[in-house]
Amino acid sequence: MAAQTGHPGGARPRAAAGRRGAVLVLALCTLFVLGALGLGVGRYVAAGIRMAGRLESGTAAWCLARAAAERAILEAVADTNGWDSLDESWSGASKRLGRAPLGGGWCEVRRPAEPGVGPDAAPCGLTDEESRVNVNTAWPDLLRAFVENAGGVDSVSARNVAAAILDWRDADDDLRPGGGESGYYGERSPPYACGNGNLGRPEELLLVRGVDAELYRRLAPFFTVYGSGKVNINTAPAAVLRAVMEAWGRPQRQTAEGIVEKLLAFRGAGRAFRAGDPVSMTADLNGYAVLSPEETRLFMHAAELLTVRSTCFRGTAVGRSEPGGEERRIDFVFDRVKQARLYWFEERP
Repeated sequence: MAAQTGHPGGARPRAAAGRRGAVLVLALCTLFVLGALGLGVGRYVAAGIRMAGRLESGTAAWCLARAAAERAILEAVADTNGWDSLDESWSGASKRLGRAPLGGGWCEVRRPAEPGVGPDAAPCGLTDEESRVNVNTAWPDLLRAFVENAGGVDSVSARNVAAAILDWRDADDDLRPGGGESGYYGERSPPYACGNGNLGRPEELLLVRGVDAELYRRLAPFFTVYGSGKVNINTAPAAVLRAVMEAWGRPQRQTAEGIVEKLLAFRGAGRAFRAGDPVSMTADLNGYAVLSPEETRLFMHAAELLTVRSTCFRGTAVGRSEPGGEERRIDFVFDRVKQARLYWFEERP
């Protein structure tokens, strides 16, 4: 009898069908994995594209802010007329440094915000550091008068804060009445060292004994750690001018107030002091509003602390790449005489 061929029970066809099914399942799984991988890669690539767009927008905004800062510095350097006042090109009054379209976006330079006004509402332009009291160079009575006028504190507290600033500035460990030296700061929590030198940044004043956050907030618009140390009579606000006049003694307060009122009226009439010596300044003011003998004597003394020319300027350069795009800011202080950046902080993309 001939041998039978084939597979009993159809075993081979069933095995073949099983293999084809497994291959199909494997193929479907592979397609699923590849699809999921493709979706993930697509999301990753899309996120990368969006991030690249933001980086590009941020870089453009930074370039615009940098252009605004350099433009402001050039305005200050180009002003060589011998005096500085609030109607010049670097100041907000001229609007030369206001918002300007550039590269599909815009840029501008903003002055530091005035007390109680947000930074976005600050006018355009630069401020000169000589419009403020320099706490690194001010002598004791000027510091006391400044803290009292700008800080709104009583005379005893003002004198103590002035003593603490002087102790912070000097290199010795001799304690002034009401001041603070290493023994005081070493007992703080956490302890820290006394400065024993000039303040490097305005915020350092917060470390000085007697200066809390609220007092610092009131003082901040009116003091600096930069500049020549003199006060520009053409740009200083009333609180600073009053401090300069009252630095010669509290009995002079009424006389000082009269001088400040006449100075502000002089400037409000569109006038500016152009010569910085005491005799010329006194003559200019007398030509507009006659000073009493007491006012003349006090003003001649105070004029030793005054100038008509500023050296250092502060501003915030802002750039936006496009409507709705990224925005970058650069805060800076520039010394026009030394042609140097004293402070430069920028938001980089």
